[in-house]
Amino acid sequence: MPRRAKWIAYLSIAIAVSFSLGRIPVLVGQVCWVLVGLAGIWYIAARVPTKA
Repeated sequence: MPRRAKWIAYLSIAIAVSFSLGRIPVLVGQVCWVLVGLAGIWYIAARVPTKA
């Protein structure tokens, strides 16, 4: 995955999580949702190889 595409994926995940946080009424659910987003970012960063 090209480096630029990785950054676009990170930004897309962060924007999607931040926009949807207000729609989750329970704090525990919000925390879980942020953790899911961070897990997605971690997976892309750590497991998907970067192409030059």
